[in-house]
Amino acid sequence: MSDGETPSPVEIREITDRALRIQRFLLRRAWGVVYAALSISMFMTVFGTPIAARLGLPEFAIVSLIIVHVLPSGAAVVVILLSFRRIRDTAEIRSIVTVSKWNKALGYKYIVSIWVAIYAIVFASVIFTGAASSLLLLVIYVATWGYLNYALRLSFPRGLPPEGIAALSSFGIAVVGSIVVVLFFPEIASIIYILWGANILVWITAAVYSRALRPQDAVEESLP
Repeated sequence: MSDGETPSPVEIREITDRALRIQRFLLRRAWGVVYAALSISMFMTVFGTPIAARLGLPEFAIVSLIIVHVLPSGAAVVVILLSFRRIRDTAEIRSIVTVSKWNKALGYKYIVSIWVAIYAIVFASVIFTGAASSLLLLVIYVATWGYLNYALRLSFPRGLPPEGIAALSSFGIAVVGSIVVVLFFPEIASIIYILWGANILVWITAAVYSRALRPQDAVEESLP
């Protein structure tokens, strides 16, 4: 297309597709940081509690909650916000061609508000009942899965990337499997560690895969 010529519908479509491919590539890499940060946070939540118990800390003492749950998850929130802040300006790319709310759903107001609400519930449970049950934490994970599913689908309206599907699926299996074990098979509670260990491995793999993407992958990927 030369200067002064009006682009044809086909050329506009090609430009639009390229812009969306670029943003999809940037978002996949940003989500790689999310997978990595949350996998560390999940590891501390699931495996940190028994470690803290071996060190002599009560399972749901305030100091134990802060060390094992609040600090790792807070650090994950900071890392996630920094990762998405770097590409927030690319929202202009999508806003030109389609309506999207992903940059708001993944902004600090939503994420920090959800994080504060979660730990307000946990601390309230500890203060008023003396413990935060495993079932309560799993219910919180159900809500977390719902938010991640919503945010991923906002980020990738043309279809979730394979690492996103794998992360959501493994997370859902770990949550549902853990709830079933807690409610109906408490005598084999150790299987929960197997479920979450496998889930964390999937999330780490998803993080490595998405962070290893190259710019040319954005061009080669087919979009519907």
